[in-house]
Amino acid sequence: QNVKWSARLSGPPAVVTSQMSPHMRKMMKGLMAQSGGSNDAFNNLPNTLELNDSHHIVTTMNTIRESNPDVARMAAEQLHDNACIAAGMLEDPRSILTRLNKLLEMCVYQGAGFDYTTGQYTHPPQAPTPEFVVEEIPKKEASSAESKDKPKTD
Repeated sequence: QNVKWSARLSGPPAVVTSQMSPHMRKMMKGLMAQSGGSNDAFNNLPNTLELNDSHHIVTTMNTIRESNPDVARMAAEQLHDNACIAAGMLEDPRSILTRLNKLLEMCVYQGAGFDYTTGQYTHPPQAPTPEFVVEEIPKKEASSAESKDKPKTD
């Protein structure tokens, strides 16, 4: 895996490029599978991760890489996987679910005021109220056939 800074990126934080397009890679894998060959050669084709050095995600990851290396590493792995998904190169998206759930947990905790340096909430969260957990389901209006049989209650 090669990594390089890219001046051509203006929107996404990163892209993955390869010598072979995702469509060609899938087609070749299918042909190899039909002929009983191994797909290992296509899994090991060199890819290049191009980073947008002006994107806020990339610059923030650079800022936290020394102060919070675990989060920076997790973000870098997710950034790479996101670029692979966008390029059609991620074979099994289920492989990233554990990390996605951890990142979601971190976002929710941060939104709730959790300070990772102290391991405590700035304002402890409160248990949800019954109104939050169970919302009243709106009653459906009676159909025209049912309303004919029911007496009006005005």
